[in-house]
Amino acid sequence: MKKKLLSAFIASFLAFGFYAQQFNQITDINQNQNSNFYLNDFTALNDKLIFTHSQLYNGYPPKGLYTSDGTIGGTFQFYNWPQNLLIIKNDYVTGYYDSFVKMSNNLYFKVKVNQNPYLFQVWKTDGTSSGTQSFFNLGEKEFCSNLCEMNNQLFFVTKSFDPVWGNITHELWKSDGTTSGTIAVKNWVNSTSFSNDFRIISFNNKIYFQGFESDGSSIGTIQTGINLPAENESCLYNGLLYYKGTDGKIWKTDGSVSGTMQAVDFPISDKLFVFNGLMYFAGGYIGAGQTGYELFRTDGTLANTILIKDIYLGFNSSIPNKFIISNGMLHFWANDGIYGNELWKTDGTVTGTSIIKDISVGNDSYIRTQIVHNNQLFFHNYHNGIWKTDGTDINTVLVQSIDTTGVMIDINCKLFVSFDTMRFDQFGNYQNNSELWSLIDSCSSVSLTQKEEFNSLSIYPNPASNSITIKGETNMNQPFSIFDQMGREVFKGKLTGTETEVNLSSLSKGIYTLKIEGNYQPAQIVKE
Repeated sequence: MKKKLLSAFIASFLAFGFYAQQFNQITDINQNQNSNFYLNDFTALNDKLIFTHSQLYNGYPPKGLYTSDGTIGGTFQFYNWPQNLLIIKNDYVTGYYDSFVKMSNNLYFKVKVNQNPYLFQVWKTDGTSSGTQSFFNLGEKEFCSNLCEMNNQLFFVTKSFDPVWGNITHELWKSDGTTSGTIAVKNWVNSTSFSNDFRIISFNNKIYFQGFESDGSSIGTIQTGINLPAENESCLYNGLLYYKGTDGKIWKTDGSVSGTMQAVDFPISDKLFVFNGLMYFAGGYIGAGQTGYELFRTDGTLANTILIKDIYLGFNSSIPNKFIISNGMLHFWANDGIYGNELWKTDGTVTGTSIIKDISVGNDSYIRTQIVHNNQLFFHNYHNGIWKTDGTDINTVLVQSIDTTGVMIDINCKLFVSFDTMRFDQFGNYQNNSELWSLIDSCSSVSLTQKEEFNSLSIYPNPASNSITIKGETNMNQPFSIFDQMGREVFKGKLTGTETEVNLSSLSKGIYTLKIEGNYQPAQIVKE
C-alpha cells in the first residue's frame, strides 16, 4: 500500500512539475485597449522576432513593425508604418501565406499604395528603422505575386492593364535586393490573363508559375503547361515533388512535362508528410466495405502503400491531419469515433499507433496552431488554452488557459506566442486585444549555447522550413555534414565566418543530425 501511495505521489509531483511552466507577458501593445488589432507575420531574423501589428480586415494598414528579443526592454516598434501603405500577402491584406521572405540578413516584402489604380513597391528590413526602406517602385499594377527566393535572388510576377489599348501585360521580375539589381526578366503583352491568386515556387533551381518555368533568364523562361502546387500543398521526397492531383490521387513531378505523372492510384484527403523515410497521409476509399480515410504510408509506389491502422473502424473516416514530428514520433489528430478528434502518435506500425490523451472530454479538440519547442509539442486547443506533451498521457497537460492564440514561433529556443483576448464592449460589439507573451523555461534545445567543453554554437530557426543559420562566437571555417536517422550523409558543406545560412530545401521533412568538424557537439535539426 505504501508503495502505491509513493508511486501516486511521485506521479503527481512529476505531473505538477511538467505543468508548472507559464507564459509571461512581454508587452501589451494595445495598452489594454480593445482595438481589434492583431499581432501577425511572426518571423525570425538575426535571432530576434519581427512581427506586425495590424487589423486583419477591411484593408487597414499595419500600425507598425516590431521586434523582440524576448525581454520587455528589447520589445519595441522600430518602424512607424505610413497609413496609406498596405503590407500584402498575395494580392490581399489577409491570406494564408506569410508576408516576409528572408534573404541574407534582411526580410523582403511587397507593399501596395492605397490608391486607384494600386501602386506596388518592394521593401526590405533588417529589423531597424534606418534599415527599413522601399528599394524599388513597380508602378501602377493590378496584381503582384508572392516573392519567391531562389539562389539569393527574389522572383515575382506583376500584371498590368492598359485601359486605352486594352492590353494585358505580365512581367517576370528578379531582384538582388537593390534598386539597380531589380530588373524585368521577361514580359508578355496581350497574353492570357493569369489569375490573381497563383503562387511562384522554386524547385530544382528553377521557378514555376501559371504553367511557366524559368531559370532566371529571358531565354530560359518558357511555357510548359505544368502547374506545380504551392509549398504548403506539396511534399518533397527523394528529389521529387509529391502532391494531391486534381483527381484526388497522389502525383509526382521533377518539374518537366515528361516527369509529371500519377505516382499512386489512391485517393488522399489532404497533404503528404515525410517521416522516417516514408510519406504519411490520410487516404482510402469511402463506401460500404471500404475503410474510409485512414492512416497510410507509402514510398511513392502502389505496391508499398499500406494501411497502418483503421482508427475509426468500419467505413467511417478518422481523417488524420496536422502531422508534426516530436520526440522521434509522428503526432497527428484523428477521430476514432469514441473520443472525437484527439491527439495520436505513430512510429509507422499498427502496434505503435495509439491515442495520447482525450484532451477535450466530450468534445472534439479544435487545434489552431502547434509547434515543437524544447523537445515537447505545444498546441493551442480552442476550447481551453495552450497544452504541451512529451507524447505520454501523464505529461500531456494544460500550460495556460487563454481565449485564443494567433501565432507561435520558436526562435533560438525562445517560444513567442500572441495571446488574443476576446471581449465585448458596452455596446455589445466584439473587440480583440492582442498581446505578446513568451515562455520562460529551462530549455535544452540544441539552439542554446552548448556545454562549456564545446565551442559555443547556435542554430536557428529550429524546427526549420527551408533554411537554418549556424552561428558561432568566432570564425568557423570547418566542413560540416548532415545525416538522416539511418546514419546516411544527406548533405555536406563548409561554414564560413561567424554565421552561415544553410539551405535545407533539398531535404525531406524529418529529424537530422548536424556534425561539424572540430570541437562542436552534434546537434539535432528538425526539417518541417
